[in-house]
Formats: sequence, structure tokens, C-alpha cells
Amino acid sequence: MNDFFKIVKRYLLEYLPLQRNFSENTVKSYRQGLNLFVSYLRDVAGIPMNRIAFNDCTREVVLGFLDWLSAERGCSPTSVNQRLMILRSFLKYAGETDCAFVAVGMDVATVPTRKTKGRQVEFLLEPALKALLAQPDASTKTGHRNQFFMKNYATQARTTHPDFPKKLHPLFRHTRAMHLYRQGMPIHLLSEFMGHANFETTKIYAHADTEMKRAAVAKADIVRQGMPAAEPIWSDDEDVIFKLSGLR
Repeated sequence: MNDFFKIVKRYLLEYLPLQRNFSENTVKSYRQGLNLFVSYLRDVAGIPMNRIAFNDCTREVVLGFLDWLSAERGCSPTSVNQRLMILRSFLKYAGETDCAFVAVGMDVATVPTRKTKGRQVEFLLEPALKALLAQPDASTKTGHRNQFFMKNYATQARTTHPDFPKKLHPLFRHTRAMHLYRQGMPIHLLSEFMGHANFETTKIYAHADTEMKRAAVAKADIVRQGMPAAEPIWSDDEDVIFKLSGLR
């Protein structure tokens, strides 16, 4: 095997499952993403398997790969972005393994993601989570066991909380992430905790939490209470306005 496939092997068999502690399904997703890229290099770019190298992983090639995913395989922008994140993660790892490949990862890191529709993160508020956890009778052996198998209790929980989400997977994962974020975990640490290949993925939790925004505004109102509003330094001063806006 050449350097490319040696590092692919270490990435999939050692780094992701052992060092990052990714689940089997997550590793499988990363493997599929890399397989698609290798297939593109072989079948579309015309590079023989035994000659595929990191020099082939240019920005232009990756852009062509993403276009191929969209046009030929009918992948959605979200799926295309996921493949891009996998490539970025792999090439970053390659650079950490051998500094000769750092420039390759930096080049691909400039490839823009596809625009996607904003999505609402579905997670459980504390009352709904408590309603779900309260369904099994934890005082019995069976109930204690069933706390680990919560799906059967979702229907019961909806009788007391009609807004209870229908899909439980990956509901608990999102719920855990949102609760950690609300409790003060910095978003960058949350990204590491969630095992996201790209920090942009984690930002959905920051955008979702309007409750934290309301709390921050409320705290600011308390601090400002009784204090006169500060007059802007640019008030009635055209010269300052021009300078602050970069027009002078």
C-alpha cells in the first residue's frame, strides 16, 4: 500500500474508533464517504487505484467530487456537506500524521459548504425529559431495566406532554448536547464532546437556544435598571460616523 491507503487504514481502524471513540455506525459513515471519494478518483478522474496519492486531493478535485455527488448521485446539500466534512477530517488527520500533507488539508479546508435550509434542532425540555424518565417504575427490577429501553414509553409520555417529539433517535443525543450547552459548556468543547468533524455542525445548538438569549437579555435589563442610557459617541458627529463605518 502507498502512503494514502496506509493512512486511510490507520484513520478508520485506529484513530476514529480508538482515539476518538466513535461508534461503529459513525465509523461506517466515514468509511462510506472515503469509499465514494476513492471511487470518484478511480472512475471519474481516471486515476488507477494503486496510484491514488495525496497530491490528487486538490481543491479542484474535491470541488469536482462534490459536484459529482450532486449531479450524478442526487445527493442533497446536507449529504454533500457531510462528505466534505469527512474529507476535511481525514486530510487534517493525514497532516497530523505527516507534516508533508498539511498543505493538502489546508487547501481542501477552503472548499465552501453547500447552502442548506436551516433546520430546527429537536430536543427535550426538562419537563418532557422528566415525564419520559418517570414512565418506568424504578422501584421494581423490571422498571429499572426498562429505563434503558425508553422507546416503549414515549407514547405514554405524550399523554401528559403533547409536544413530545415522535422520533427518539437521535433525540437523546440532541437533548444531552442542549442541556450541556445550557449548563455552560463552551461551544468548542461541546463540538469535541459530540465528536463533530467540523465546528460548524455544532453551531446548530447555539442557534437553537432562544431561552439562553432571553435569559441574557433579562440579566442585561437588571444590570441597566436605574441607569441612564449611554449616549452613542457618534451622536451628532458626522466625522466619527464616517470613520467608524470605514468611509474615511
